[in-house]
Amino acid sequence: ALGLVYLPLGNSSVDYYGSNRSAAENEYATSLVAIDVTTGRPAWHFRTVHNDVWDYDLGSQATLVDFPAEGGTVPALVLPSKQGDMYVLDRRTGESLFPVEERPVPQGGVEPDYISPVQPFSTYHTLAKAPLTEADMWGMSPIDQLWCRIQFRQSAYDGMYTPPTTDRHWIQYPGYNGGSDWGGIAIDPTRGIIVANYNDMPNHNRLIPRAEADAAGLTPIYVEDGNANGPLGEAGPQVGAPYAIQVNAGWRVGATGLLCKEPPYGGIRAI
Repeated sequence: ALGLVYLPLGNSSVDYYGSNRSAAENEYATSLVAIDVTTGRPAWHFRTVHNDVWDYDLGSQATLVDFPAEGGTVPALVLPSKQGDMYVLDRRTGESLFPVEERPVPQGGVEPDYISPVQPFSTYHTLAKAPLTEADMWGMSPIDQLWCRIQFRQSAYDGMYTPPTTDRHWIQYPGYNGGSDWGGIAIDPTRGIIVANYNDMPNHNRLIPRAEADAAGLTPIYVEDGNANGPLGEAGPQVGAPYAIQVNAGWRVGATGLLCKEPPYGGIRAI
């Protein structure tokens, strides 16, 4: 009815480094963009991460809904994010129907001049859990638990948006799986209920200096006989950046392959 298409955009490649990005990439990456179907031009856009170096792309579509408001309803959309935050936007203008707070986030890492000092947080609802603590580290045996607690202590972690580091691993929580699951959310407009499927798994990452990545033979998967893993485990070469990335998706104990974080690893929530 409004003549708009709503496009959830990814973060700009490469995932975990951003100092070589253009101004347009920084403006539109990890954003919901409304395109005017008559012109093909952006009508508005709403950015959910500033200078995203955490692979927090918008993994799913927004859900359109006539949102209850004083005197009737507002044509709106509910946008879930990998961080767990849900945004309710007026789909005509992109304006949030609830306050969005720009809160200070951890600084440092390998790009201190690129990392944004603040990030947007929705005051409507979030699926995000409390920050991890050593007590959240878990294992099927005391040895597993001890190993995970040692890894936690040795890692950089200052909460959500901990900057990527190369001298040691850093903990990303929520991990790149979410937060909100990639399948999106469902809304029951009759009962006024949002049903959300969320993931609850941290990642254990490290930026790999280019020389180390080259020595390990790390190459893109699209190259013939490409090697995106090898001796570095699950890794990506991040071609064009000074660092490759080593990602322990879910942060698993080597002996058992189970996660270091205490279960459960996801859930269903009605809001």
